Amino acid sequence: MSHVVVAGVGMVKFAKPGTQKPYREMVKDAVGDALADAGLVYTDVQQAFAAYI
Repeated sequence: MSHVVVAGVGMVKFAKPGTQKPYREMVKDAVGDALADAGLVYTDVQQAFAAYI
């Protein structure tokens, strides 16, 4: 089994498609916030997962 670390969290306001930024931009913002929260840069990460509920 692999070792998993949740090092940072980033959240953006979610809205219906077409009423806000495209999803790709929203993901970029959320991932950037999560990396900043964790004190990491993009090259420090092997995998990332995003979801909404």
